Amino acid sequence: MTSTFGGRHTVADVRVVLYCRRSKADDRAGKSVGEQEAALRGVAERLGWTIVDVIVEDGKGASPWSASPRETWPRVVAMVEARQVDVVAVWEISRLDRDDTRGRVFIDRCARLGVKIAEGDRVYDPRDERDRKTITEALDDARQEIVKLRKRSKRGLDANIAAGIPPSSVAYGYDAVRDARGRLTGWVENPATAAVVREIYARYLNGEGRHTITMDLNARGVPTPRNGDEWSAATVGRILENQTYTAVRTFEGSENLDAGEYAINIPVMIGQGEFLRVQARRRESAEQYRHVARPTRFTSLLAGIARCGVCDSTVTSRKIGPYRYQGYMCCGIGQCTMIQAKGLDDHVIRHIAYVLASENAMTIIGAPDESSVVRAQIKVADLGAELVELQALVKTRKGASKIALLDEIDELEQALTSARQRAQDASVPEALRELLEGTTGDPGAIEARLRGMSMPAQREIVKVVAPGLKVAKGQRGRRGFDPGRVLGLENLAGLAESAAKHPAYTGGLEMPPVPVETPAVARLVVSKVKQEVPAEDLIRIRELLAEE
Repeated sequence: MTSTFGGRHTVADVRVVLYCRRSKADDRAGKSVGEQEAALRGVAERLGWTIVDVIVEDGKGASPWSASPRETWPRVVAMVEARQVDVVAVWEISRLDRDDTRGRVFIDRCARLGVKIAEGDRVYDPRDERDRKTITEALDDARQEIVKLRKRSKRGLDANIAAGIPPSSVAYGYDAVRDARGRLTGWVENPATAAVVREIYARYLNGEGRHTITMDLNARGVPTPRNGDEWSAATVGRILENQTYTAVRTFEGSENLDAGEYAINIPVMIGQGEFLRVQARRRESAEQYRHVARPTRFTSLLAGIARCGVCDSTVTSRKIGPYRYQGYMCCGIGQCTMIQAKGLDDHVIRHIAYVLASENAMTIIGAPDESSVVRAQIKVADLGAELVELQALVKTRKGASKIALLDEIDELEQALTSARQRAQDASVPEALRELLEGTTGDPGAIEARLRGMSMPAQREIVKVVAPGLKVAKGQRGRRGFDPGRVLGLENLAGLAESAAKHPAYTGGLEMPPVPVETPAVARLVVSKVKQEVPAEDLIRIRELLAEE
């Protein structure tokens, strides 16, 4: 080596960072980080370099499949970016990275900043084409080495599964049996913890829940798996779903071994029948709680729907005034509007009944366009079929292709959820269909049925029929409910007369007459909702929509 370094420094001025990394895969053959550091220090001292820092990464892999990121490697990158070093020294090039793509990015950065790479006492300049080729070939070799190692490990794991060798992670209730060299040879039952596992299964089948079992185990001070602080319902759940206790494991399959169930050479702790009964009860419990209807958080008709006519904030329901009457108040900072709840609710309900009984109701509420509904239904059907196909395909994949398919399935599930929502939005809401079915356009019957519906159903109808409802600021000193403060209803009704002229809007019980020959909006809505399109017609509709 010459007395100068890149034409900028003397040898004594060269600043070097020593990077020592050893992964778990190197435990048997690779040099320890201490041995790497000692060797690199000797090279630096012999060449007269100044050691700026020693960065150690022990037990961390650098392959594309490493489970956790390297913690200290970003310090090396930061020192290179800050031009704090002239050389990055490693025991061998593979210590930089086993992902050739990431490695090339780092080499490009070093070339741009004039930082060299030292492997032992050999120094490479990434700006030199020959040195760059040597470095990139070493990175490629490092990746191929880890790929081969993964294949060998996978073949070994598949062979262990076929031979019935138990997993290296010992389940709670068992103890590991090892040979003289410390290698795992089998499992045996631990009398104390095995009794706990059997107790958990027996109590769960007798009707006790996970939380009840958990509290009792903690109260008794029963030892936890992996010596944790205390038991949790999740821990009990993992024990209840662990098939290993039946001395059987389910394998998804690989290029070396078919998918299926394989026996494990360990003592059977839980019988297959008992395990299946536990899984059946877990499914029943999950299904039961999944369909429990949660109470709505809204107990008033218009809270969160109606808006303030001054600041456009939503209104909330609360007690107002010295007499603490129930009313609606603007949620804005200035609390611009307040109005009596009972008067406003009655006014809106009567308005909705009148609107739904009018002959132009389908125009008012926005009758669903058949083409839009069918388009949405076709989209849902297509996405559903594609999702089923991908779910079947992912069972045959492995490695990176399987991960990519799982990501694609996640995206498709989100798209399917959105498509279902669009299809629901394009059709008539269920609550509105229930309200209008069999009413034959009678406003009195519609109002009576609407008042008898649940609060969530009433709110759903209000959102469809009166989405632009606003409350204007009241006049000072005026008491009682003022219909003139309610905005957005007249335009919605589409009627020539002002809403204030009709008895229905001034507190009267008499509704405007509806002509007998007026088609009942109920029959129109129900016919559109109940209309079923045959499968062969869907194909033709899809063709027609494509032509459009």
